[in-house]
Amino acid sequence: MFLENVPDRRFKIAITDRFVKNAMKRQTAAFTWVELLMVIVIIAVLAVLLLPAVSRTKGSAKRAVCVNNLKQIDAALRMYADDSGDKSPWIGTTNRVLDYCYKELIQEYLAARNADPSRQKLFACPSDTFCYHLQPDDSHYLPKPRHEQAAGYFSSYSFNGANQFANTFTNTGFGPLPGIGGRTMASIRHPLRTALVLEAPAAFPYSWHEPKNPLPVGNDLPLFNNAKDVVGFVDGHVRYIKIYWNTNMVAHGDTFLVSMAFEYDPPPEYEYQWSGD
Repeated sequence: MFLENVPDRRFKIAITDRFVKNAMKRQTAAFTWVELLMVIVIIAVLAVLLLPAVSRTKGSAKRAVCVNNLKQIDAALRMYADDSGDKSPWIGTTNRVLDYCYKELIQEYLAARNADPSRQKLFACPSDTFCYHLQPDDSHYLPKPRHEQAAGYFSSYSFNGANQFANTFTNTGFGPLPGIGGRTMASIRHPLRTALVLEAPAAFPYSWHEPKNPLPVGNDLPLFNNAKDVVGFVDGHVRYIKIYWNTNMVAHGDTFLVSMAFEYDPPPEYEYQWSGD
């Protein structure tokens, strides 16, 4: 009887083993799907947490390039002054704008002076991906970098030379335009605070680095107070700072002119000024 029962017992054991293994497989498979879902959820959460940090890191890297560009341009402007009787760039009252064409005057002081002006990377801020055409009767957004436009002399940066038109624009309501064009560097009373060269949006102001929704002033404008821009100063240092905008409007015939940041010095708590006094 014992020998006859052996095959049957082995068969039962084999069936039992297969049943246990299949059950374990089902349990293992179920656990794997749960684990996979957990991993997906964790990855999604990490992505939500890390993407802003990655974006900030990219923004900081672009801003660092811009800071370095302005340090080199700032140094070239000061070398120009050294060779020009201590005077900053000046072209008088012409149909050319000193804020922009200063770039031509400092070429011999740049490492890339023989490069095609439209391709000089030194004058291209990586965050410069858009700009605005701002005129009293024609203001619009341009989805194109300023440094790719001939009207801006293929540059993301402006010189603090609005005083070129101090006697031309007398109806702005803010008095003579400030600026340091043609001034001797020694005559500038606060070189630590006085702007020398800047990202073009700082003059209005808006920001390439932290753009925000426009503050409505009569019509939809891209300008806003405390826009942050990179500015190079007369003493040679460069900072990422807030720019003041007072949102004032001045009567002009049948319409109004909106103030621009470069037309007046900011309140004392700001870290810059346009005038050399």
